[in-house]
Amino acid sequence: MAGCDRPRAEGLAARLLGPSYAGAPGLRWAVPPTTAVDDPAFDPRSYWRGPTWPVVTWLLWWSLDRMGLDRPPAALRAAALDQLRSTGCCEYADPLTGRPLGSPAQSWTAAVALDWLAQDAGAA
Repeated sequence: MAGCDRPRAEGLAARLLGPSYAGAPGLRWAVPPTTAVDDPAFDPRSYWRGPTWPVVTWLLWWSLDRMGLDRPPAALRAAALDQLRSTGCCEYADPLTGRPLGSPAQSWTAAVALDWLAQDAGAA
């Protein structure tokens, strides 16, 4: 947890998974949108003002995992894989409707999907 003590890491995870982000009511998946849903600028289809991005979710998951937390990264990974099952390897998605947006075959989305799936292969 270099640079972040455990209480701070737990607080950050709680905010990320809380009601303004991944825990917001009405989200299709419990993954964080790029803007808090209670922010006036939130727009679920406006590129960096609200959609969910699998690559951003992966970066957040990776960070939480490296901080030594257990439940938050596991929950985030499970929700992200559920999203990928529905949207495929799209670039980003509307967090409310689940509609895939951007490129329908984004290589960085495929890369994070492979990394998450490799976690399952390593456990077998």
